Amino acid sequence: MVQRNRLVTLFGIAKETGYPSDQENFTAAKRMYRKNIKDEKIIANEKWINNSKNKCAAAWSIINKEIGKNDIKDNITVSPNEFNEYFVNITNKSDNNKIIRDNTGKILDFDNLLKLQNIS
Repeated sequence: MVQRNRLVTLFGIAKETGYPSDQENFTAAKRMYRKNIKDEKIIANEKWINNSKNKCAAAWSIINKEIGKNDIKDNITVSPNEFNEYFVNITNKSDNNKIIRDNTGKILDFDNLLKLQNIS
């Protein structure tokens, strides 16, 4: 906390005076502050891993936290039918998809194909 207060003070001085030397002092203090945070974080992570019963799981929990991965799964509120209907009907909205090909490469009439699907 002392380093942070010093950093805030140096920032205020650099901003107020505008002197290049004050800006350099602030920049150097900011670099040191960030380096110290990084070093302390590494030490804390090492302690966490070394003191845990399952070191592999502890390491992976740190990795997942760093990359922003969480264990919370989103609830899916769309039913499978709604999901399928969306992708079936999205082609109706596009004028670019007037024809399609079957698995043999034969061109099918897209409009008639949709009419047949709606009937069945």
